[in-house]
Amino acid sequence: MRANVSLFHNKWDDMQVPQSVFRGSVASSTILNAASATTKGIEVELDAMPTDELLVSASLGYLSAAYDNFTDSGVDYSGRATPYAPQWTGSLTASYTIHTDHFDLTPSVQYSYIGARWAAFTQYSVEHLDSYNMVNANVDFALADAQWKLSLWATNLFDKAYFTSSLNVPPLFSFASVGAPRQFGVTLRFDFE
Repeated sequence: MRANVSLFHNKWDDMQVPQSVFRGSVASSTILNAASATTKGIEVELDAMPTDELLVSASLGYLSAAYDNFTDSGVDYSGRATPYAPQWTGSLTASYTIHTDHFDLTPSVQYSYIGARWAAFTQYSVEHLDSYNMVNANVDFALADAQWKLSLWATNLFDKAYFTSSLNVPPLFSFASVGAPRQFGVTLRFDFE
């Protein structure tokens, strides 16, 4: 078994933040100086091989990321979470390799969790991105002593609907980007030696 633990505490000064600006009915983008922010948290990773064929990996992350001092257009955003910084993340992966004299076959399943987060520092309700769970799977096939590997894969196996970003542009519109639906594919990898 192998375990990794990372603790971190970062202070950002003169942090820059993108922002939409309106002059009349014309929108443009600008960069604001958000003064300062603090990020701190912990990440834990565990890898275990109960047998020579089975590998199980897990990870858990906790993040606190907020502006320390940020005022824009008379509004104080100090203390608000920085965008795209979920408080909790986690993953669990299991793979099992079947060894033969002629080839290796490795099915694998990956689960991941992304916690709720904000898509912008303004934190309008439409900019809140809900947490979601994701399950991916793949099967790798490799001939013994071959330089190539064939992978059959599926992402978002249960076709979970989720949002990856959102933006409110008052008073004109709001929009959100939807995450990729269930997808299947084949990848052929060749290692040049």
